[in-house]
Amino acid sequence: MSTGRLDLSDAVECVAEDVRWRRWGASSTTAEGLRAPGASTISTARGSVHPAPGEVLDRLPPGQRSNRTVVGYFSGVELRTVDDIGGTRADEIEFEGEWFEVEQANRWRWGNYLEVIAQRVRR
Repeated sequence: MSTGRLDLSDAVECVAEDVRWRRWGASSTTAEGLRAPGASTISTARGSVHPAPGEVLDRLPPGQRSNRTVVGYFSGVELRTVDDIGGTRADEIEFEGEWFEVEQANRWRWGNYLEVIAQRVRR
């Protein structure tokens, strides 16, 4: 029975591969009052990651639009954005050997996937 909603999940699954992602633990405060990052864990999830097309960049605030932006579609994982209050860094996804920090993570309207927009990390 049709729900009247277009579902592109099968199309995404055809190009999905194992994508490495990193989750950071909560940070702590040193005796000097500085914030020290928590330890990280690297895992894999099924997904498809590619450079963000213009229509995705248009959804970002002007200061965040760059050619260092990727978009990914993931199943079976909930990726997180930064939590300044809780002191937790945003999750990161790997694309072409570089790490990208999750800026936005929302349910994709065309299927049962998490759509992630991420910016390249500079360290």
